[in-house]
Amino acid sequence: MAFATFNIKGYQKGLIGIGKHIDRSCKEAKKTGVFEDEEEKSLNSELGLHIDPSRTHLNEEWVNTGGKSLSELVDQRISEGYKLSKAIRSDAVKSLGLVMTGSHDRMKEIESNEKLFESWKKANWDFSCGAFGGERNIVRFSIHRDERTPHIHCVVVPITPDGRLSAKHYRHGTVKLQGYQSRYAEAMAPFGLERGIEVSLTSRKHTISKKVSIKLKGR
Repeated sequence: MAFATFNIKGYQKGLIGIGKHIDRSCKEAKKTGVFEDEEEKSLNSELGLHIDPSRTHLNEEWVNTGGKSLSELVDQRISEGYKLSKAIRSDAVKSLGLVMTGSHDRMKEIESNEKLFESWKKANWDFSCGAFGGERNIVRFSIHRDERTPHIHCVVVPITPDGRLSAKHYRHGTVKLQGYQSRYAEAMAPFGLERGIEVSLTSRKHTISKKVSIKLKGR
């Protein structure tokens, strides 16, 4: 039995660190995955020390970044899409980070079939666009193949259809989070990945992103 894995996290800050992780632009990350400066250190436990630099050339980016940093891309999307006259709060969640993958053995099978892997990537792109306000809200969509399990990092700016910046609109409440899990599993069903047992039936807490790397390495 193989499961789809979908994780979501809000970012108020820390975009420099996660951006460097996605890009493999940190000198040490290119070698071992270790992040050393203060803003990056949390990524050591969050995403783990498991980068294989011999496979980094296989990674892909589906968004044309124009050479901009992740922080710049987020700010640019807010500038384009935010329509309210009041200033944005300093503690506002400006982006959502998604990690999308599945059980290790099945993901390696999908990766080994070029046509199937392309379809899997496209299905994840379509899901992200449909669930989070369209293509314009997606500022990074990175496929990582240099860690143990193939997975996607997608960074979304939570601009609503009426021009607000609102992470709550997209992720507020357990019911909405469970809905994403179900919808993501539906999108992944053609690839032999299914939904796990709902939290309400197991009394387990929602998976936090610090545990994602453990799940990736353990599959």
